Order: sequence, then C-alpha cells, then structure tokens
Amino acid sequence: MRCSSCGVENRPNLKFCEQCGAALLETQVQPGARYCSSCGATIQPGARFCPGCGAALGASQPTPAVLRGTPPPQGPPPEQPVYVAAPPPRPGWIIPCLVVVGILAALVIVVGLAIGGFWWWQNSQGSPAFQPPTPETQAVAPTHTLQPANNNTNNNNDPQPANTPRPSNTPRPSNTPRPTATEGRPMFTANQSSNCRSGPANVFPVRTGINQGESVEIIGRSSSEWGLWWQVVKQGVTCWVWGDLGDTSGNVTAIPVVAAPPTPTFTATQPPPPPPQPQLASLTIQNNFNQTIWYVYFSPSTQSTWGDDRLGASTIPAGGSFTWSGLTPDVYDIKIEDSAHNVLASRFNVTISGSVYLAFP
Repeated sequence: MRCSSCGVENRPNLKFCEQCGAALLETQVQPGARYCSSCGATIQPGARFCPGCGAALGASQPTPAVLRGTPPPQGPPPEQPVYVAAPPPRPGWIIPCLVVVGILAALVIVVGLAIGGFWWWQNSQGSPAFQPPTPETQAVAPTHTLQPANNNTNNNNDPQPANTPRPSNTPRPSNTPRPTATEGRPMFTANQSSNCRSGPANVFPVRTGINQGESVEIIGRSSSEWGLWWQVVKQGVTCWVWGDLGDTSGNVTAIPVVAAPPTPTFTATQPPPPPPQPQLASLTIQNNFNQTIWYVYFSPSTQSTWGDDRLGASTIPAGGSFTWSGLTPDVYDIKIEDSAHNVLASRFNVTISGSVYLAFP
C-alpha cells in the first residue's frame, strides 16, 4: 500500500507508514459509523474495545478528526538534530608529554647502567681469581677410548684392539677437614691468646705469642718445681707456655723434662734524686726616717718595671721595720715612697740571698 503522505510503498495490512508514520488510506469514511479516537479503526456496534489498538471505548465514540485513509494534518517538519563533529585534540600537550616520558626513560636507563656498573666493579674487585680444579676437589672425568673404524684396508691383518670397558663414574671425594695437629706427635693447642716465654715462669721475658686455636709442637716439659710448663716450637722459635692455657694431643707421656734456663736477675733502679731546691731569701727594711713609709717597691734588676707595692695595706712607721720572706735569691732594685708617692730613697743592684737587712736612710 502506497502512503499518500510520503509516497513510500508499504507492506500490506500496515496501519501506519514505515517511513513517515502517517495513517495509511484503506477505507473511506462511512456516514454514521464509529471510529476509534486513538487509531481511527472502525468500531463494530456493541464493541467495548478497539479492534485496532485495544483502547477502551466509551458509550459513544464521535467520528475522529483524523480517520484512517485521511491524510494527517500537515505541520512543520520536525527538527532534525544537527551533529557537529568534535574538534580534533590539540597537539600542544602531546609534545611536552613525549619530552617528559623521554626524560624519565633516559633517567631509568642511566640509573640502571650505574647500578650494573657498580655491581660489576664490586664483583671484579672482590671475586677471587679463578683456580683450576684439583684432584682433591673435583673427580677426574672419565675418558672415552676411541674405537678404530673397521675397514677393509688392513692388508697386514693387524690385530684389532679390544673394546675398552667404559669406566664407571668415580664418586667425588668429600672435603675432609685438615687436621690441626699431626697425628701421633705431641701438640699444644691454645684455648686463648698466650705468651710464650724464654723460660717456665712469668719472670722470663716473652719471646713470641700463640693465638687462640693455634697448635704448636711440644718438645719438652718443665720439672715439678716450676709447675706444668710446655716447651714448644713455633716457626723455629723455642719457648715455654703455661699448660693451663691450652690442651694437649698426641703422646705426651714420653716428653722429656727439660732443665729451665737461669732465672733472670733484675737490678732495682734507684730513682734519681730530686733537684736541689733553691734556698729562699728574706729582706728586712728598717725605717730611720722621721716619717712613715707608705710604699715599698722592689723587683729584679733585669726587669724594666717596679711592679706592685710590696706593703699592700701595711705601712712602716718611723723607727719600725718590715720583713719579707720566701724571696727568690736575685739582684734587686728597691724604691721607698711616702704617702704622696714622693721617693724617699732608692737602691739598685742589691743582692738578696739568705737574710738581708737594709736600713733607710
């Protein structure tokens, strides 16, 4: 059936156009007939539901404004959505991202090379040099005897070698710990670091030392008066070690008694006598002035200044005297002043040794 609105040919028995949705023209409007207000289908008398769309029917159904076969009212065509293509992504951020990724990749490569180089350098510095395997550490691999090819060129009929049996796998020898002491020979093994002396007593000087766990050969023993001391040999040095400082192994019952060397004598060294203490001197000044002496200065003649006042808070009244003791013997210069620092008297190059008495004036 052709649509009267868009002109498209539709399949039979369709109510609406497949292209534009308009009602297809099948029947003409019959006067007095009832039609469905929803789909425009003709309603039989007494029907309660539309046979076209199933809509409920009222008591009376007026003729619809638009019936089947009547073109639908023409209106403005529906607006079609306009699709605008999204703009392509701007390439401005791609280049910085690629630069950052490249820098990170370069950093990872540099760090990896640095770590690998350091690891290689450590292994090359600390790895021991290669040593070829020895018969003690690795079993000799069995060899295979080559069988001569059987050819017919042997004109002399030489006897052919017999098939050599293939050797069996030799078990790898186990690493047997090396004994620390020679079996059968008397040995001394130190339990702690020990001194090895020139004689069987602590008064003898030390010749060498024996480390903890080290074993040395025993060649003699001390007599009972010295206690248990073993005479041993360490790297060509003969010395004595106290027996309680280690353990023995081997046959020690046949070890001969060796006479001890003479006991060393020590001369007590007297400390040097202390240097003699210088005899201190004293100075007494007699005031024969008619006034009080307020200030007294004296200092070695080698000094360029007088120094401090020797009386301090004291004075020497007229006719009185004052004594200074504990002075270092030397040559002094002396000056005497009154209360106004007027010089009353002075003397130079005065030798003060022992007890010296000076009267002024």
